[in-house]
Amino acid sequence: MYQDSVTTRNAELRRRRRFKIPSRVYFGYALAAFEGVVAAAIALAISLLMTDPLISEGRAAALALPLMAVLYGAFSHASSERALASSQSRPNLLAAATHWAIAVAVVWLCSLLITGEFISPTPQTWQWLLIGAALLMIVRWALYARVRTMMSAGQFQIDRTALVGNADSIRRFERDARIWQQGAQVVATRALEHDSENTSAAGFDDFVKICVERRCDHVLFLDGPVGSPTTSALMQACRPFAINVAFAPQRQDERYLDVLSIGPGNAVRVMRKPLTDGDRMIKRTLDIVAAIIALVLFGPIILGTALLVRITSPGPILFRQERRGFNGKSFYILKFRSMTVTEDGRAMTPAIAGDSRITRLGRFLRRSSIDELPQLLNVLRGDMSMVGPRPHAISHDAELSRRFAQYAQRQRIKPGITGWAQVNGFRGEIISQSQLDGRISHDIAYAENWSLGLDVKILMLTLSSPLAHAAAY
Repeated sequence: MYQDSVTTRNAELRRRRRFKIPSRVYFGYALAAFEGVVAAAIALAISLLMTDPLISEGRAAALALPLMAVLYGAFSHASSERALASSQSRPNLLAAATHWAIAVAVVWLCSLLITGEFISPTPQTWQWLLIGAALLMIVRWALYARVRTMMSAGQFQIDRTALVGNADSIRRFERDARIWQQGAQVVATRALEHDSENTSAAGFDDFVKICVERRCDHVLFLDGPVGSPTTSALMQACRPFAINVAFAPQRQDERYLDVLSIGPGNAVRVMRKPLTDGDRMIKRTLDIVAAIIALVLFGPIILGTALLVRITSPGPILFRQERRGFNGKSFYILKFRSMTVTEDGRAMTPAIAGDSRITRLGRFLRRSSIDELPQLLNVLRGDMSMVGPRPHAISHDAELSRRFAQYAQRQRIKPGITGWAQVNGFRGEIISQSQLDGRISHDIAYAENWSLGLDVKILMLTLSSPLAHAAAY
């Protein structure tokens, strides 16, 4: 009884002091940024205390401190990622001194280029540089010692985990794994019974939806070998969503090729998210920058088109239609109205070549893709990306998901204004099985092979390739 009360009290204390963090990637960047600011502060203190500073006053001094913070912070990021990966990792203190020396050298060279004035180092300079390196090593040691202490006390809430297995395995894992000491928490469980529903993907549908609603990062399967009917069914149910599916064997003394560090043990990852948290941050940054630039460049066209739509036919300027987006979440896509009807995505007839519902202006807007420009607002809102699988109307999406097992995998990544399928000619009305197969295969290939370079390539092809507009009508 006493032990239970102590455990309950400690859990309550952890819950009150817990800090929610979106991901380890963001946490790593925050720690690196903190170290960068400290390095800049030390550089400022040194420049004030030295009688003959390496950095002269004026423009060079104004640029030196931000440059020092950026350089040292960028160098520190790799150390922060390693330190956060596992409780056994330790920050590289020697790297702090090395990064300090490199950052100072770069700042000094930039100061020389800006001012054209060569300032040679003195014995006092080397003394202060050594003091700065020692201070940064102390700061890094103290910072990560504090992070480890808070992590082991369960004060960080980073990874959200769901457990699947028999009731005994789940209880044993929650009792022994102590994943809260690694910044993780269990937010959903599914106890398996000896019945047939667990051997089909449909048996896991409701559970997986709960995992998505609770923003789970990982689904851990605790029982049975990888490749069994139950694990296959779990993977099939999770396949349409951006969730890590992993096998966490009860014996934690084996090594695997692709291992997640969750708690003090290891879990085998059998399916991974198409984009890491770092990839998603890079892609989101590109989306915001590209959307803002596009709105500025195409602003006159957008305003002129809005005016023409208003005066050439009755009805609203913008057409809102429900579509299914990332992880199956619905949103309303924006387009310039190009038809005489405004059917909602749950009940509509798709446009076909020569469709009488398309207005004269609308035909031009659709062929030139100008009708898609309002979707830049969807991108800024976060519903869409500049590049990704094109979202279909809800009714068509549901029908294709029922008919083709791979189709739902397209929603593992945000839908886009343009995509790999579109620039390869798979756009417009689907009139054959080969067109559908081509669109699905290209969308899945894009999600599984994403890179920043691929996004830039697709954007360039959208503007220059005839295939990107060949099937528009």
